[in-house]
Amino acid sequence: MPARNALSIATALALLAALTLANPTEARRKPKFDSGRASFSVRCQNLVAGYRLQAVTVLPSETVDVEALDADWDKQFRLEAQVGTMESLDPRHWRWTAPDQPGECLVTIHRLPDRDSVQLLALVLVPYDHMVGGVLNGYLIGSYPEPRSNSFNGFGPPRGFVEVREDNLETWVSPHFQLQQFLCRQAGDFPKYLVLDERLLVKLEELLAKVNLEGHPCRTLSISSAFRTPHYNRLLKQAEFSLHQWGQAADVAVDADGDGKMDDLNHNGKSDLGDVEALRSMVEHIEGEPRHQDKVGGLGVYDERGNHGPFVHIDVRGEAARWQR
Repeated sequence: MPARNALSIATALALLAALTLANPTEARRKPKFDSGRASFSVRCQNLVAGYRLQAVTVLPSETVDVEALDADWDKQFRLEAQVGTMESLDPRHWRWTAPDQPGECLVTIHRLPDRDSVQLLALVLVPYDHMVGGVLNGYLIGSYPEPRSNSFNGFGPPRGFVEVREDNLETWVSPHFQLQQFLCRQAGDFPKYLVLDERLLVKLEELLAKVNLEGHPCRTLSISSAFRTPHYNRLLKQAEFSLHQWGQAADVAVDADGDGKMDDLNHNGKSDLGDVEALRSMVEHIEGEPRHQDKVGGLGVYDERGNHGPFVHIDVRGEAARWQR
């Protein structure tokens, strides 16, 4: 390398260091957003999990297939389950049987020799038929509407409910979302119950990553409403077949500063419908990607009303629907 070039590079590096020291804010810059993605994916039932942590729902004693998906066929994998029984079908494919009692347990798929892993948080459900008169262990859920045969998903009752206790409220169900964020807002003592569609978790993670990629640092999304019991949904006078009752919908905003309002995503100096439009376009981008066609759904834009800031409704109904209110 010529001496002049070496001197120029050294001078530039020294200047950069001086500027950094002169600007403490730059020195304390927040770390880059970690999407939580693993270097390989796992298929469990119909869900492909590409994150280092992903919740899946199973019934007691249910048997599910788990398969490691990786383009590098020289890699080896190992499945480790806290509880339940496991049968190896081939080096990348296992059959796991959940324990016979509701609760949570980890099923971890390790990739060897680099030890990267995907953890499936198995949420073992309380079966739907354990509910009596719309009440489950003292928690009022209410009755689901009669199914519609001409609907895209039939709207039958859910398979079961995730039990939420005071000791598992902060359980992470994906890299950036906790179980408590999906609870119904209705009053009631613990244990409480909810329904959670795993595809919604993936869609929320993708949206959060997109928000950060667009230059809006945010650790999680603000969820004002996720699961609603049929009882609570009727109290709110919402649509009879609202997808919130099946854990397939969430009303979300970007609120990194925690002030209860949508952040200024369009940089006009205020929180308004323009920020919701910015978030809407990010959802549209995600739904336009071929790999997310199973997560296409409803997208509603809501302006500020009462004590509620602007937000977007997203769901995973399986077909596109758009509205604004």
